[in-house]
Amino acid sequence: MASAAGPLEVIDAAGKLKAKEEVNRFVQKRLKATERAGLVIVGSAGSKGSGKSTLLNKLFDTDFGVGRSLGPHARPQGGVALCAAGGGGLVCVDYDAVGTGTEEAGTNGKFLALTTKLADAILLNLWSSDVGRNVPYNSLALQAIFQEQLHAEGSPKTLLLVVVHDHPEEEAGDRTKEAVLEVLETVWASLPRTEEKADAELTDFFDVEMAFLPHPRYRPEEYERALEGLRNLFLDLDLLSARHSKRVDRETFPATLAAFWNEIKARDFVVLPSQGELLATHQIEFRHGKALTTVEGKLGMWRATSERGRVVGGFGEIAAKLYTSALEEFDRATQPFAASPLRVRKHKELEGVLARGVNDLVRKQLGNLQAQGLKRFKAALLQFVGKEDREDLENEAQRGMEEWFAENAEKVVVPVVAGAGSYEKALSDFVNQLTDYAHKWPQSPAYNVQAMKKLETGAKKKKGKASWGATFQLVSLLRTPGDGALQGFATYQAGPVQFLMGLQNDRDLPESRLEGKAPPLLRIQPKVAFDVDL
Repeated sequence: MASAAGPLEVIDAAGKLKAKEEVNRFVQKRLKATERAGLVIVGSAGSKGSGKSTLLNKLFDTDFGVGRSLGPHARPQGGVALCAAGGGGLVCVDYDAVGTGTEEAGTNGKFLALTTKLADAILLNLWSSDVGRNVPYNSLALQAIFQEQLHAEGSPKTLLLVVVHDHPEEEAGDRTKEAVLEVLETVWASLPRTEEKADAELTDFFDVEMAFLPHPRYRPEEYERALEGLRNLFLDLDLLSARHSKRVDRETFPATLAAFWNEIKARDFVVLPSQGELLATHQIEFRHGKALTTVEGKLGMWRATSERGRVVGGFGEIAAKLYTSALEEFDRATQPFAASPLRVRKHKELEGVLARGVNDLVRKQLGNLQAQGLKRFKAALLQFVGKEDREDLENEAQRGMEEWFAENAEKVVVPVVAGAGSYEKALSDFVNQLTDYAHKWPQSPAYNVQAMKKLETGAKKKKGKASWGATFQLVSLLRTPGDGALQGFATYQAGPVQFLMGLQNDRDLPESRLEGKAPPLLRIQPKVAFDVDL
């Protein structure tokens, strides 16, 4: 089945339909009329990276863009493309999702609705590892396909061929088929429906078939045989019997495509979450909120400590423990919902809160260490003022402070957190602070004040030179008659001899007159004073 040419993107990621003339040119040049009524159209569905485009290329020799292909036929992310195959007697419809989350589910659902409305057969691509697991995107894709077929009036059955990629040994095929059918029935049962279709069964609208493809790298021969068997199914176009044909003929294909898309695009496409998805959302949100409460509580306490200029004891160890335990606990509690995009997003959010908080605390505490170290260094320099080996002592003190900073910074950093595992820059900045302060210290006012104090102390007292001396004093007091309060003193010193003369005019105090005593006019008293300086 040789492809006539590369694919034509008929709808882009924004939902814009290709001009009718271009679609008509594609039909006229690449499609050929067949004996059966209507074109044979095969669609493909599956999550990103599920191998849907690759499988179409291998089965029908088409040239759809794969992954991040930069080839001439690669199309941008999101959209619907067509490619002719089987010599122009078959049309393959492939779509590229605009995203994998519920936000983009409406657009992706419309792409799948168009595929379902056009296609006689749909290849639903699943990874073997996803079978039996709650993979939200697969559920959303099935909902879109099933809803379109369920509510289409007068539409024939669609062949739904489920292709399981990287399937293990053949003996596991029956178990895989049971698991897939269970998923299909669960999604089908969850669909809203009218009263007249309340009892509609999946098999009333789809013929479900299974195909298993081994891993192409590890079981290449078996993979090629399985692929050849799948290809042979489509070589015989009778497989897509009249009961599957949507009767989209060659001549009216451009108009039919435009009518289908305009009708689908105008819908308010609502994808209803399954019970499993609701449970997953609840559990993930609950666990995320619980983890955030714990994390913010711890970070808040550490912030309060660091805001006071202190360093949290053993911060590096306890912060690393919080970082790893919070993420591990969240992952463990949400493991049953591992395939949920919400789980991945909430894990990243929690990781971001932890990383930002820890990085901020590491920076603050390294800054606190710098401030504490500089304060210690300044106090040490004060002790060295006036000493003959001052510069050597200052250099030794600086080396000691650098070692002190490195030792304490090692206990602050958190290697398991990106950006918080190194203190080299903080150490370099600290060394520059010490060097700059030591350079400016001898010219600072504080240094000069301390130096003057040292000089004054040295001038008053020279250590190691004790002295003593003696002084002879002769003290006299002249008391004249009177009741006044006049007093006066005069001194004279000649070497070690000192003479002190005093005058006081309160000789006739009342007490003296009552006792009948007259105090002497002049009193003289000798004294000897000793002065000892140790």
